[in-house]
Amino acid sequence: MTALAHGCLVRWANPEDAPLVAAIEQLCFPRPWSFDKVHKWLSTHSRWFIVVEVYGTIVGHACWSLMDSTYYLARIAVEPRVQGKGVGRSLLSSVKKHAMDTQCTSVDTLVSELDMDALMFFKACHFRATGLHRGLGQADEDMIEMRWKR
Repeated sequence: MTALAHGCLVRWANPEDAPLVAAIEQLCFPRPWSFDKVHKWLSTHSRWFIVVEVYGTIVGHACWSLMDSTYYLARIAVEPRVQGKGVGRSLLSSVKKHAMDTQCTSVDTLVSELDMDALMFFKACHFRATGLHRGLGQADEDMIEMRWKR
């Protein structure tokens, strides 16, 4: 899909990627998606699921769904050992490019109000807070709706 500097490649995911994607989920989220959920997404939503490889090894992924003319970013994750090196930005740039190529007007996601790193990441990637959803998070925390608009 997209070649990046330093041995990185963003490509469409496939069901064979499920074990590595599920392993990254375990490293990145307090409530990771199970292997079965990852495999189901990869089997049914592969046109909206990408992975990023560094020298042939998957180190991150992003997946989204389409609602009207908006992409809803369901997941974005990068292995902790390569965070802060532009891998997440590359994934998000690929999602935004795909959104523009398919005439979508925005990309939305929900971020826990407690996850300052994620909030700062999305802000740095030109997402803006557009709403607050009380008690919607995993431990009843509030979720901040973030939006990138072209």
